[in-house]
Amino acid sequence: MFKQLPHHLAYLALASSLLLTACGGGGGNGAETPDTIQADELTSSDIAITGSAVKGPIASAIVKLYEIDWTAADLKGPLIGTGSTNAEAQIQDLTINTQRQNPKRPENSYLIEFEGGTDLTNNAPTIIPVLKTIFTFNFAGELNNPTVELPTIYATPLSTFAVEVVAARGVAGNDTNGDGIVFQSEITIALDEAQDLSKAIFGLGILNSNIDFFETSPMLSNNTEQAATLNYRTASEVFAAIIDQLDNAGTGTSTEIIQGLAEDIQDGAIDAMNGSESISALSDISNLQAQASDYSGLTVVGTSIPFSDINILLVDEQEYLGTADEVTPDTSGDLATAPVLGPIVLGDDSDGDGTIDANDDCPLPQNNTGTIDTDGDGICDETDAFDNDANETTDSDNDGTGDNSDLFPNNSLESEDSDNDCGTIDTSSDTAGNGCGDNSDAFPFDSDEQLDTDSDTIGDNSDACPSNA
Repeated sequence: MFKQLPHHLAYLALASSLLLTACGGGGGNGAETPDTIQADELTSSDIAITGSAVKGPIASAIVKLYEIDWTAADLKGPLIGTGSTNAEAQIQDLTINTQRQNPKRPENSYLIEFEGGTDLTNNAPTIIPVLKTIFTFNFAGELNNPTVELPTIYATPLSTFAVEVVAARGVAGNDTNGDGIVFQSEITIALDEAQDLSKAIFGLGILNSNIDFFETSPMLSNNTEQAATLNYRTASEVFAAIIDQLDNAGTGTSTEIIQGLAEDIQDGAIDAMNGSESISALSDISNLQAQASDYSGLTVVGTSIPFSDINILLVDEQEYLGTADEVTPDTSGDLATAPVLGPIVLGDDSDGDGTIDANDDCPLPQNNTGTIDTDGDGICDETDAFDNDANETTDSDNDGTGDNSDLFPNNSLESEDSDNDCGTIDTSSDTAGNGCGDNSDAFPFDSDEQLDTDSDTIGDNSDACPSNA
């Protein structure tokens, strides 16, 4: 009798069987595929988890591995492993078993926390005492010869923020199909959305879709393009400096501030409020939005290194990380210059003008030239021809009458037809005047007359001799 198949392997086996059947494998006429994974055919083994926490590189941190519990506010399920980071900031003594299973469902994402440790950039305790990341435990290979693929794990201030954004959403926010359970496909969506949101706010315009908070290396390595490493590390260092600035301005810890920001952004803007609820970790910080977005006077925390020199920092830190002989810095290419940094945008910015929707009177995509909307019609004053009239926004013929009120919006000589004698004429396309508009109608209040050819005050339609006064 076979042992019970672990849930995650049963899920894989079922998916593989369906795939083979759909592709014509496994015999004809819908026959079952014989070579599926059986639990007693697998060899249980421990796989070493590798990676680092970086704000800069963190040595001597305690590393904890958790199963994820999506019903828990902090996402922590059972603790299943503990390790540490060595003097070169690399994870050591942390493993995961190939047959590790969640007894409830086929779950294969895990949470890792790095607690404490020394920031090797400044040889001081890290200013963010808990850095977090999430990784996926993938099974691959032949059906009867499975292998395990583990990515190199990286935790940064930005990966920590993304994890907290996912946690703040809760089950209701991450359960896309509404069944009350967060499955792996929904986990992937939640993590992607959290990254996208984090990049939109704190990405400085340099974090493209190829940069993955959980897999892109923030240190020079052979598994990440150096340009991506430079951009990711730069954005992470700026974010960490902002967190340190907020930490110094209020009473909350850096961890509480990151969690507060993740909760705050759920309503689309960072303003110390989540809807109508005040966020305690942020509420006592004066000028929160300014302090959370202004990094102009900041440097890499605990140093005098400007953000424009992080390309140099990445090269210099290879000496104490022991990677100088492993990775050749591209100092004439990817690392030649620092990236050009954009603004921190503390919420949704639909029109891309640098002002979040919550503070922008005119956030629509076509309104990227201003933020004030005096008449409240949704069009910025800078582009509203009638900024004190909510019923008008444009004047196509520049005659001083708004298009909505102008019967002749493309004819600057006309705007009204008081006697309604234009009838079915398409006045909106009239550009030269057709005789029925008030300014060209000799009898603007008489719908039976428009012309007086002989200027005798008798309309042509009533004048027996319209050409003879």
